[in-house]
Amino acid sequence: MFAVSTTFGFSQITTPEWIDYNNASGRIDNDGILFNNTSATVAGYSIPKNSLKTTIYLFSLWMGGLDVNNQAHATANIYNNDLGSNIGTYIAGPWLTTGQYQSSSYLNQYFNSTWKVEKTDIDYHIANYMNPGYTTPTSINNWPGNGDVSLGVNQQLAPFVDLNGNEIYEPSLGEYPDIPGGQAVYVIMTDRSSYPNAGLGLEMHFMFYQFNTNVILSNTTFLNVKVINKSTMDYHDFKMSFYIDPDIGYALDDYFGSDSLQNMVYAYNGDDFDEDGSGVVGYGANPPAQGVMSLNTEMESAIFYNNASAYPHSDPLSISELWNAMNGLWQNGNPIGYGGFGGVVDSLHPPTKYIFPGDPTTGVGWSEMNLEPVTSPGVSSSSGDRRMVMTISQDNLNVGESKCSDFAFITSFSGGDNFSNVTSLKNAATYVQQLYDAVESF
Repeated sequence: MFAVSTTFGFSQITTPEWIDYNNASGRIDNDGILFNNTSATVAGYSIPKNSLKTTIYLFSLWMGGLDVNNQAHATANIYNNDLGSNIGTYIAGPWLTTGQYQSSSYLNQYFNSTWKVEKTDIDYHIANYMNPGYTTPTSINNWPGNGDVSLGVNQQLAPFVDLNGNEIYEPSLGEYPDIPGGQAVYVIMTDRSSYPNAGLGLEMHFMFYQFNTNVILSNTTFLNVKVINKSTMDYHDFKMSFYIDPDIGYALDDYFGSDSLQNMVYAYNGDDFDEDGSGVVGYGANPPAQGVMSLNTEMESAIFYNNASAYPHSDPLSISELWNAMNGLWQNGNPIGYGGFGGVVDSLHPPTKYIFPGDPTTGVGWSEMNLEPVTSPGVSSSSGDRRMVMTISQDNLNVGESKCSDFAFITSFSGGDNFSNVTSLKNAATYVQQLYDAVESF
C-alpha cells in the first residue's frame, strides 16, 4: 500500500548555507533536514543570531499522495533518515531525465545544490554590469537560472529577471536572481529512489528569504516551496506536512499549540524561565514563542508527539504510521479526541484534526494549560520535548504539474512572559498574513 523514497547508497557531504539577514539565523542543507547540524546533532535555528539560543532544533518536509489505485506514495525524513531502511531521504540536485545521477558532470554541478544571494549584490550588479572592468559577483553568476539541458536537467530552474525574454539566464547582460527580501537561500532536491515504485518522483525547490524592516519581520524567516511532479503518475489527495522539532532553548520544558484560523502551529515554554540544560543555552526570563504558519493554503491538521513517548503517541516509525500522521490521526489510525491528551474519542471528546487549539493565556478552550475544554483553567500538562506536525492538502498533483506553498517561521518575544508571547505571536502572525496578502506573496 505504501512506498517512499530512498537514497542511492552514497553519502551527501555538502557545504551548508545560512539564512542570516535579520535577527534569526538558520542553517540550510540539501539533505532534507533543515535548521539543524546533523553531523554535530545540534539545533540550527538561532534567534537572536549568534546568541547560541535556539527555538527550532530541526524541521523536515513530508510529502504524500495516492495514485490511481489508491496506493499511497510518500517521501519523508526524520533525524537524517532514521525511519528504517525502506524510508529514505531527499537527494541533492534537480531531476535528471537520463537518470545518470552518478556522472561526474552532474555531481560537479548539482551535488552542492544550495545557492545564497544578497539583495545588495543584486542592486550593485544592476547599477554596474555595463561598466568596464566590472566583475559579476559569484553568487549572481552561479545562480541556477537555467539547468544543464545537455545532461537532461530542465531548462528553467531558479527564478530570474529575464530582461530580453529569451528564457536564458544571462547575468553579463544585466539579468539577476529574482528574490524577495534582502537575502535568499535557494535549494533544489529530488526524491528519486532505487526502490521500485518508491517515492513520488518529485523535484522540490526551496526559497528561504528574510526581511529586516521592523521588529516582526526581523524575527521572521519565510519559505517558498515549489513541488514539481516529474513522475509518470498522477496523484490525488496530495499532502505536504511540516515536521518540526521546536526547542525553546532547553528542550524538556516546552508546550505545543495550534491555531486553525491562522493556519499555524507553535511552541512556547512551559514556565516563564527557560534554564540551561543538556549543553543548551536557555533563554532565561521571557522565553519566546515560535510559530510555523502556512500563508497560502489552509492547514488541514495539526498534531504533536513527545520525544520518547509510547506508541501510538510518538514519532512515526513506519510508512503506515507516517501516512496516518499526515492525515491528522494517531499512528495506529485512531482519531484524535478533543480534550485531555487527545487519546479518547467519546460523547465528551469528539474527533478533531487539531490538537490544543485553545488559548493558553486566557485558559479558554483546549490547551496544554487546560486539558479539559471548558472556559476556565483546568488541569495542565507536564512540559516536555515536543514535536509538531502541520499538514496542508493540495488536492491533485498530476504529471508535470507544480504546486507552490508559502510559509513563515515567526518568533515573538514582545509579550513579556511565556504565555503572553503566544498572544504576541498570534498578533505577529496576523500582521505577516495581512502583509503577504497585500503584496501577493511579496
